[in-house]
Amino acid sequence: MKFVEYLKPGTLAVRGYAERLVGQVPAESFARVPVVGGVPIIINHPAFVLGHLSLYPVQLAEMAGIQVQGTEVPEHYQTLFKMGAQCVDDPQGILYPSKDELVERYFTSTDALIARLADLDAKVFDVPLENPARREKFGTVGAFLAYLLLAHPQTHLGQVSGWRRCMGMDPA
Repeated sequence: MKFVEYLKPGTLAVRGYAERLVGQVPAESFARVPVVGGVPIIINHPAFVLGHLSLYPVQLAEMAGIQVQGTEVPEHYQTLFKMGAQCVDDPQGILYPSKDELVERYFTSTDALIARLADLDAKVFDVPLENPARREKFGTVGAFLAYLLLAHPQTHLGQVSGWRRCMGMDPA
């Protein structure tokens, strides 16, 4: 079995979890910071999480040397959602893109990447990462792809799960 075939079931499970988490979230609270007992809870809201995760399919495709349509992101997404960007409350809904846009962008880019996973050349998994910090932590493109497809989104989706509970929503 090709390595990529081990990644696909987990990647699909992550995608399904994301769909369950954000599906019933009202658009008006999608970019809100929860307040519990009068105290704002500093946790990434769904708008920030989906925007952030939508940055990675294009990076993964480039790293793996494949063309994936539908993974491009607008330039302002880099500023809003890059690693280290601050998630902020957006009560008027003017800072972050709409729920519909973020959901569409995340799922379109994720689905496009998943559809191309089987096309990956097995040799790409053993290629050392170019970025020294990433290479030190992950070593190869294959290890980094596995992280970005599985652990990274699950970490952020866990934030949405916590956010849901703070907002009084049931678990997904």
